[in-house]
Amino acid sequence: MDTAGFLVLLLSSSFLFEGNCLDDSGPKSESSELCPSDIDSVLRQMSAALSAQQVEINHMQEGIRQLKEENRHLLQENQENKVEIRQLQEENQAMRTEVDSLLNNDKAQEAALERLQTSSSVTEHKVEALTHDKTVWQVAFSAALVDFRSQSFGPDDTDTTLVYKHVVANIGNAYNPQTGIFTAPVRGVYHFHVHIFELFGGSHYAIVSLVKNGTKMVTAWEVHSSGHGSSSNSMSVLLEAGDEVYVVLWRSARIFDDTDHRNTFSGHLLFTV
Repeated sequence: MDTAGFLVLLLSSSFLFEGNCLDDSGPKSESSELCPSDIDSVLRQMSAALSAQQVEINHMQEGIRQLKEENRHLLQENQENKVEIRQLQEENQAMRTEVDSLLNNDKAQEAALERLQTSSSVTEHKVEALTHDKTVWQVAFSAALVDFRSQSFGPDDTDTTLVYKHVVANIGNAYNPQTGIFTAPVRGVYHFHVHIFELFGGSHYAIVSLVKNGTKMVTAWEVHSSGHGSSSNSMSVLLEAGDEVYVVLWRSARIFDDTDHRNTFSGHLLFTV
């Protein structure tokens, strides 16, 4: 209740007590004055009510002040939280930037490693190619028919490929002493030489041919009725990689070899083309 309400209550109480004041002689007339004791009682009640209301108002004001203070603290905490959140966001962004940078660095390092590996592989291929080129440039062989015994070859009913088993040199391993065949490792010009020897007696002859892929190229021929004789032939020829060259003893022909190694087959690479 506010102050205006108390004044209204006070006036109402005054009219209420008009004409109702009693003493030893009975009620007073309506024109008589109010009883002082009654007015004091009303005033005391009103004063007590006003004091209680004031206390309540004070409590309410204190509560409002506390709420305002709490609100101010909350606003301050909220502001501090906003600042902290902003700092965390900035730190998070900085960490993301750092992670992106590390990822980019990793990708750059991976790319650099791939380039190094590719370069290393290319270098290895170049080294292999150079080594191969050097190797194929070093092709030469020379071989005789027998190793440690005397032996005659032929005559036969068909042409026979001679296998020269006593290998003196086989640089590049292009000659096969198991088959008697030379296989060109690279396209180029090669030079070949064949030499034959025979001990003659009776009606036979010594004849061999250099053969390329089944086709006779040159022939060495010797015929005597007695004694011994020898013959040779050579040629330079363009070969493709994989072409085969070997020596064929003609059918009905015969040759002889021993540890003096007088029947030989040789060849070497002149140059690549």
